Amino acid sequence: MKRLGEIIHALSIISLAAVAGLWPTNFSIQRPAMWIAGVMFVADKIINKGFDGWKWRNEMWLYVIMAAYFAMTPLMALLHGQDMGDVIVRREIDSRLPFVIFAAVGVAGWPKGMEFKHICYALLAVATYIGVFDVLMNFDNRSLLHPITMQGIIEEVNYKRLTKFNCHMIANLTFNAAVVSALYIITRKEIKTWIKTIAAIAAVPNIALLAVTEGRVGLATFLLIVTCTFTYYVWKWKKAVVIAVVPIVLIAGAMAILNHPRVNWEEVMKNDRIGIWSVAWSQIKEKPITGWGAVDGRHEFIERGLEMENEIFETELEPLGSNIYLEHPHNIILNEWVANGIAGVILLIAMVAAMAVKREWITTAIVGIFMIQYMFDVFVIINPLLMGMAGSFMKINDKKI
Repeated sequence: MKRLGEIIHALSIISLAAVAGLWPTNFSIQRPAMWIAGVMFVADKIINKGFDGWKWRNEMWLYVIMAAYFAMTPLMALLHGQDMGDVIVRREIDSRLPFVIFAAVGVAGWPKGMEFKHICYALLAVATYIGVFDVLMNFDNRSLLHPITMQGIIEEVNYKRLTKFNCHMIANLTFNAAVVSALYIITRKEIKTWIKTIAAIAAVPNIALLAVTEGRVGLATFLLIVTCTFTYYVWKWKKAVVIAVVPIVLIAGAMAILNHPRVNWEEVMKNDRIGIWSVAWSQIKEKPITGWGAVDGRHEFIERGLEMENEIFETELEPLGSNIYLEHPHNIILNEWVANGIAGVILLIAMVAAMAVKREWITTAIVGIFMIQYMFDVFVIINPLLMGMAGSFMKINDKKI
């Protein structure tokens, strides 16, 4: 029985780490992984008496905030008298499920012996596999528009990446999470040198894919990671040097961004998101306290958008067919404010702050790269899975992770 308990415990750790690594894959892969992890987690708690010695700790208030944030959508829909079975309400609830799931896992207690390095191993391994085998090695040189130029190769790589991920947002989140995971593995003293060497090698294709990405936010996030890492180590070496070196690094990063093909005055000023945000903001000004509720908020957003920003909205809505009300404000704060009012925004900010403040840098980094991207998008179905998982993971003792 003891041997069985050890096996179940190990499988619980492995399966939870696998869920983290598999977050950018197809739902047909994620779903069985999540079921296995759930079964293993419960079995571990029962067989190994995982609740023995459990007690409430102050840091566990994070889980209460996460659960409250999940509950905000159905609560506000009810208060606004909206149909709970509407597809908009259901999709908004689905998009928040990772937060309440990992709030429950956190309250119950993560498996003893599980460390953030296990999550990082999975994130780096899956991202590297996808990047190398599904993107970098998965195209025929004969299909290139410009087969003898580097630009032709970059275009084909970005095309293959989009066919794998559907959008560059998820791709860039995947590769940026892999880069910070590699940094975490390399900087941990207790991890063996040969593992650190593998992590450093595995980081290379992820860095390469970020360097050529067509996603402006993904590239900017990667450059921010590089700048922060460089600044930290220069600071550790000699604090006075930071004053001279950091401006040079910032200028180099700015030049890299400005040389991006999608970063120019015309692209920025004519970006559809500016028009979309203006529509959401006009709604917020009318109902800043209570919001509109998920259903009325989205319907009003689309109908008002077709009046205010007709050209933009018609372009955005065309791929959705009859599901036009699934279009959203492309900003997590605006989306929250429109649907759930100021209370939803406060809960969102409180949740993110509790996930990131006074935590080990890896947690802050992963939550941070997600929130940077969500300034230009919203939580959709499984996307915040890794953010919720990483943000909720902590040792329930004096040492947070």
